[in-house]
Formats: sequence, structure tokens, C-alpha cells
Amino acid sequence: MAARSHVDSGVNERRLRPIYDSLDNGNNKKALQEADKLLKKQKDFQCAKALKALALVRLGRLDESLATIKEVHAEDPTDDPTLQAMTICYRELQKLELIADAYERATKKDPQNEELLSHLFMSHVRNGDYKKQQLTAMALYKLKPKNPYYFWAVMSLVMQADVAEENLAKGMLLPLAERMTEKFVKEGKLEAEAEVQLYLMILERQGKYDKALEVLEGPLKEKLSPYQDSLQKRKAEYLAKLEKWPETNQAYKKLILGSPDQWSYYKEYFNSVCHLVDSNWTPEENSYEKLEDAVDYDFQKAIDFVEALVEEQNGVRDGRKLRGPYLAQIKLLDELIKRNSPLSNKIGSMVDVLVRFYEHFGTKASCFIDLTYVMGYISITEEEIKSVLEKIKASLVLESSTENITLPKDVKQMYCHLCYSRLYHFYGYHLNSELTQQYAYVRELTERYNHALQFGKNLLPTETQPADDYCLLAAHMLVSIWQKTGDERLIGQVMVVLENGLKHSPSNYQIKLLLIKLYNIVGAVGASYSLYENVDVKHVQLETLGYLITDALQSAAFFSTSLNLLGNCIRFYTTNYKDIVDYLLSGYKFGSFTKIPELVEFREKINKSLQYSTVTVERLILDFLLLLEPKSHQDLEKLLSSMEIDPEKDLRPTDDLVDNRDVFIYRMYSQKEKNILEEHISKSRQEKICWLKIRNLIIRLIAASFYLHKPVYANDSENNITNGEKRHTVDILSELIASIKDCVASVDKENMINSIFPIQSPGISRLQKYLQHSHLDTIVAFAKLIRNVHGLVESADKSESKEDFEVINIIKNNYQDGLKRLQETSQKKDSLTPSEVKNFLEDLTNTVETLSLGTIFVSICHAILKPVWSSLMRRGKKKKENIPVITQETFQQLTNLINDMESVGTSLQDLMEGITPSQLVSLKVVSLAENDNCVQNKDDIVGEITSKVEDSYQTSIKELRDLLYFKVKYLQSLKW
Repeated sequence: MAARSHVDSGVNERRLRPIYDSLDNGNNKKALQEADKLLKKQKDFQCAKALKALALVRLGRLDESLATIKEVHAEDPTDDPTLQAMTICYRELQKLELIADAYERATKKDPQNEELLSHLFMSHVRNGDYKKQQLTAMALYKLKPKNPYYFWAVMSLVMQADVAEENLAKGMLLPLAERMTEKFVKEGKLEAEAEVQLYLMILERQGKYDKALEVLEGPLKEKLSPYQDSLQKRKAEYLAKLEKWPETNQAYKKLILGSPDQWSYYKEYFNSVCHLVDSNWTPEENSYEKLEDAVDYDFQKAIDFVEALVEEQNGVRDGRKLRGPYLAQIKLLDELIKRNSPLSNKIGSMVDVLVRFYEHFGTKASCFIDLTYVMGYISITEEEIKSVLEKIKASLVLESSTENITLPKDVKQMYCHLCYSRLYHFYGYHLNSELTQQYAYVRELTERYNHALQFGKNLLPTETQPADDYCLLAAHMLVSIWQKTGDERLIGQVMVVLENGLKHSPSNYQIKLLLIKLYNIVGAVGASYSLYENVDVKHVQLETLGYLITDALQSAAFFSTSLNLLGNCIRFYTTNYKDIVDYLLSGYKFGSFTKIPELVEFREKINKSLQYSTVTVERLILDFLLLLEPKSHQDLEKLLSSMEIDPEKDLRPTDDLVDNRDVFIYRMYSQKEKNILEEHISKSRQEKICWLKIRNLIIRLIAASFYLHKPVYANDSENNITNGEKRHTVDILSELIASIKDCVASVDKENMINSIFPIQSPGISRLQKYLQHSHLDTIVAFAKLIRNVHGLVESADKSESKEDFEVINIIKNNYQDGLKRLQETSQKKDSLTPSEVKNFLEDLTNTVETLSLGTIFVSICHAILKPVWSSLMRRGKKKKENIPVITQETFQQLTNLINDMESVGTSLQDLMEGITPSQLVSLKVVSLAENDNCVQNKDDIVGEITSKVEDSYQTSIKELRDLLYFKVKYLQSLKW
């Protein structure tokens, strides 16, 4: 029998091979044909059916695929090829819960099959069902007593504890995991390092650091890999948690002696010294003999210890000096000054110590970062900062090159001056001088940049110029002047400086990121998108840096580009979720238990991401906008029904969305700007969440309006049940309208971000102009119109009232106001400032968008009334007919609205026909001096910038014209 089974298996595999090959090659149509051919011969061949379902999924025939795979599922297959094919199919259908169900059915039929149980466990991992993971792992262990299965169960308990309430986690789940592990410890069954690491993780989560310390000092430590100083570091951390300060002090001293440049060790070392001093601890006589074993229980000993480390570095001549001991000296001095200790005099004044650090490391590019970091947390006065800067400036060694500016002779001198210049900028002293002096300072920075280019002559294009920070400083200096004066001609000057820098250093992402901001500010999103692509943002950077371009593309009407970008972002999030699941599976398979909580946390952080919600919502809005060529209302129905939006239960943005935007990626900012940035990030997050809620509500309003007309697509939405009560879609529509009002009422309009400065901030939200110009009021009025018209159609005894039609006047007035505002602005097109051009484009985009969304509403309204119109036309032919009491006025009112919308659309088309992109390009470059030769080939660079901006405006106008053309055409088709 076994031989016969083996033969059958080989035959089946040979017959399935053409289907597998076709699927692997992406020829899904051929795979489907091969599967059908095989099923004609063997109609009950389960694996062939599963592969057919997979081919159907990949061909986009989802309904057929589901029907086929359900048929296989009901047969409870147990063979691995069929189950694997079903797994892949369900993954692509995003129905992971059915994978677990399939394996549960299989294990019931074959409970002694280790492989099936293992697959069942992994299916529960995919679903994050930790309780079922635990039960399956224990079933596996009982079947085959292997350590990995046992510790899968233990890890599942730990994960249950992570999501459970604290009392349950610490009272039951973690103690149970600890007992299960200790059972193996006592029996000597622990085999791998991962098992010991899991034991330590369990003890850490319970705060049992004393037991964890025993593990590190006992026989189990032999199973732990002594990578670098990981064991000693962990031991020191446990000692600190247990507040055993003498032992902690010893441990961190040993770590420092082994790694003198590790800053985190110094922080913990000083923490232990402070605790020992505060507790007046003294050692017993002769208890510590070796230097590294001696406990530094007073500040004098700490001074001596750090001084010895510094002296050791001072002895280094040709080798690399370590910065850690010098930074530690600054930290120790700060602590002594805070305590008013006379011992601080032994180290020196804070100014001298900081200057001494600069003298040692000023030639390194990292010196500025070190100094701003350490000066950020120590107690230092404004006078001391000024004194530090004065002494650093006096210490600069430069050779004379021009009349007014001394220039460096080598790259080390350049770095010294650059460090000083960045400190000067960071603390805001560049803003204290007169305007003429600030312009002179910009000229000096650009001259220094041009001179320092010689230090990077032989660099590859992929390497950045050492002098690039001069270019960035000059640009930010000009931004500061622009903020102070309001002179928008400086935007062009900043762009010239940065574009010039990009020519010499084409891989400098800091220059590109700042240029993206500037092009966005003037509405030239085409240019900023090219730079965004050039930065090569990918993978998780789509999450952290995607905000730079996603909103800008939408507000400047780059619909096609935005559609592609948002699609790529959504693919990243979808793929990322699948990848993390694969990593979780690998974590269990290979025993990397410590990584599993990190992966789960990362997955949750991405799933609750502000950017993820943004791209999802905006992609749906774009799908509505880009319904370009609807030949009939059926096209609209097809789109809306395929979206399967549930207006009541659809997932909506929540207040706990995680903001992962990386605003501080911009290297150049001042201390004052940093504080403002932190405030702006918080405000921007709130505004963004409110904007997303409104956009989500608009999508659900459209869906609810559509389901009033076609309830079949809403999964019987006419009979939605909440709390045991049947709910009509009209009620849901009314609730959505009320929710929009509540959402708008919650917006703190007085405290919204209304400035583009600091230039690094997330920027002004689209929400402001959207509310200010009544676009949301127009959408709400359309929803009310749908509700009113539906009420007339459904109630045979109800007649029209003024209230039913006053919303039409609101819509008309809002459209006319928007058109008038745009026409007035377009008449001044030759004199608009860059920011006014950007605002004009955003206003134009919002108006066209609102008209496009309004077209969907009137189309639905037209569809609701069309059967009634047909009945009215047949009234003369039949004596009695049960039709609603709707007069000709209703149809006339709707016809007038459609005509008015068509007229607005045509007027907007005419308005844009009268605008040439070159008229909008108002970038004028202010001269920094009468003979401004700071940038070579300045005219050529200005020409390139102007061309980029003009091309971008042309694309914006074209996309809006195209969209309007089809919407007007659609409105013209809505006739009785």
C-alpha cells in the first residue's frame, strides 16, 4: 500500500507540474487552462482545484476564486500540496483566518500529524491569536516532546501578557511562563541560547532582576553568546535596576575601561556615583583592591577616574582620539556645578572645558553635533555660550585670502570654522545683526563655500562635498531674512544657492529635502516630486518621509502622479504587513524570541500610522475624482459597488494614530526653531487627524447616498442592525452629517498652524482653506439634498417644502463665491507673489474637486428621481398609479442645479484657458549686492528653476482642465 501511495503521489505531482510552472512564470491564464484540463480528467482533484482558485485570484476573478476555494475547504483536505496552495490563495485574498480554519479541520482528521500541527501553529501566528498558539504548541509538544515546541508555548504566554491587562499579565500569565521555563531549568533540559534569552525576558517583564542576575552568574550563562560586552552590559543594567549602586559602579567602570567611547556607560556610571554620594556609602576596609574593582563613592574618585581616561587620550598622537572621556568630563563638571561643589574648580570652568573639547575635535564633522548635544542638557547660561563662541572664534587659524574674509588652507581648518558657524547659527546669533550685515554674512558663507569646493575636487558624485554645510547655512540664513522681511524674492535666491550646491554635490539629500520644501511652498510640485524621486525614498522611508510630497501633490492637482505614488505607498504597507508576518514565523522557527515583541510593536506602529491612513483615504478620494469618462451612471455604480464601503462600520481615523513623520531629518535649525518645531509637530498631528476624519466622512457620505439608491450593494444596509434595532440608511446618512458638524466644531481654528516657518515644519494643513472657503459646507448640502429627495420619493403623502430646496441655494452660492474668488485672483495673475500662486492653485484644485464630488451626488440624485420621472411621463396612459407626490418643480430645481454646476465648470475652463503658466511664474531673485557674483552661472540656474516651475504649473493646469472637461461632459449627460 505504501508503495502504491508513493506511485500515486509521483503521478499527481507530474500532472500538477504544468500548473505550477505557469503560476511561477506569471502566466495565470495558462495555469487556469491547465487546471481545467486536469479537472476534466479528475474532477475531485483537490490540489488542482486549489491551484485553479489561485490562478483565478491572480486574474482578478475574485468571486469565482472564492467559490472554488470554498468547495475545496468544505472537503477538509489533509495533503500538504493542497493546503499550501490554499494558504497562498487565502493570503492573496487577505483571508488569513481561513488558513487557520483549514488546518484546524485537517488536524481534527489527522491529529497525529506533526507537520499539520506545525502549520496550524504558524497560521495562528499570522492571525496574532496567542491563546490558540499556546494550545497548539502544547499539543505539538505532547505529540513530539521537542524543546522548540515547548518554548513556542512559553513565548505565546509572553505575547498574551503583552496585550493583557497588567494585573492579569503579572498575576497569572508571566508567572505561568516563568514556572514552565523553570521546570526545564531544574531538569537541565535547556538546550539553546534562545531559551535562556526567553527566560531572562520573562524575568525582566516581572521586574525580577535578582533572579535574572542569578541566571547571568550561574551555569546558564555558558549558553549565552558573549558578544562584545553584551553580558557585562546586561549584568550592569540589572544591578542598576536593583539599586545595588556599589556593584553598579564597579560594573560600569569595567565597561568604560573596555569601551571608553560608549557614552551610555558614562551616564549610568555618573548616576551610580551620585546615588553613592547621596547615601554616604563607604566601603569596608580592604574590600576592594584592584583599580577596576574600586568603587568611586565620591566625586573626587570620579574626577580622578575621568581625568585618567582623558590623560590617556591626550597621549594619543597619530591614532584616533576618543571623544567619550572629554564628554564625560563635561557631564561630571555640570553635576558638580549643580551641587555647588568646590571640586568643580579642579576640572576648570565650563567655558574652558567646552573650548578644550572644541580644540581637540573641532577638525571633525561630528564636533558640532557633540557640542549641541552636551550643551543641550547641561546648565549653561547665555553669557557662557557667548564666551564659548568668542573663544572658539579667537582660536580659529586661517590664512588671509581676500580683503575682508580669511579663508582656510585645508579641510581641517574649514571644519573648525564650519563648526563655529553652525554653533553661531544654532544659538540664533545670526539674527541679532542689522539686515545689511545679514546679507553680508550670506555673501561670506557663499564665498567660503565656493573657496572650499577645492577640498572635494576628486570626490565621486555619490560623495558629498565637505563644504556643503556652508551652502545650507547660506540658504537658511536667507530663509531667516525672508521670514523677517516678508520679501518673497528671497525664495528665488534660496533656490539658486541650493541648486548651485546640488550641481557640485548631486547626492546631498539635505539640499534636496530643503529644495522640496521650497518648491512646495511656491506650488511647483512637479519640481519637488522629481527631487523626491531623486532622493530615492523607499521602504520604511515612505512612512517617515512620504508626508513631504503626498499632500503637496494633491493640493497642486497632480492627480495622475499622486495616484501612482499613493498606489506604491499602499503596496509598501500591504507588503510590509506580509513581510513582518514572515519575519514572525522565522522568529518562532529559529528561536529568535527577543525579536518577536519588537516585530509585533513595529507592525502595530505601522498599522496605526498617520501616513498609512492618509494614503488610504486620499487614494479613495482620487478614485472618485478620476472617474474621468463615465458614459453612464452604471460606471459610477460599478466603481462604488467594487469599493464595498460600509458607511456605518467602515474603519475610520482615530485620535490614537501614530505620527512617524521625520521632521528633524533637516540638519540645519536653530535652538529656537527646534522648540517651535516640536510644537508644530503636535499641532500638525491634530490637524491632520481632523482632516482625515473629514475626508473619511466624505467618502462614507458618498457611499451612504449611493446605498439609498442601490441598497443591494450595502450588504442589506437597509436592515443594518445596531443594538438589536434595524437602521435605515437615511439614519446613517443623517448621523454622518452630524458627525461632520461635530468634527468641524472640534477644530481649534484660532490655534492652527498658519505660517510656513520654520521651513522644516510639516507646513500648513489643507484643512484651513477647505473650511474657510466652504467646500465642506457644499458637500454636506449635497448629502442633505440626497436625503431630502429620497424622502420625497419614499413618502407618497409628502409634498415638497422650501426646506427641501434651500440646500440647493447653498450649493449654488458656494460655487459662485468660489468662482468669483478665483476669477478675481486670476485677473491679478501677473502680479501674484509665489505664495499667492500656490494658494491660487490650491483654491482652484479644491474648487474643481468639490465640483467633481458634487457631480457624483447629483448623478445619484438624478438616478433616484429618474424612475419617478418615467412614471410621470406615463401618467396620462394609466388611470391609477401609486407614485410619489412630486411636482415638476422638483425636477426643475435639480435641472437648474445641474445647469449651474455645468456653467461653473465651463467658467473654470475658460478661466484656465486664459492663464499661461509663464504668467504665474513670479520667482524674482533679489540681489545680495550691486555686483552679486556669489553664484557662478547664476542666470543659467535661474533659467532652469523658472523652467521647472513653469512646467509644474502647466501640468497642474492641464490636469485640472482635463478633469473639468469630463465632469462637464458628465453633467451634460444628466438630462431627463
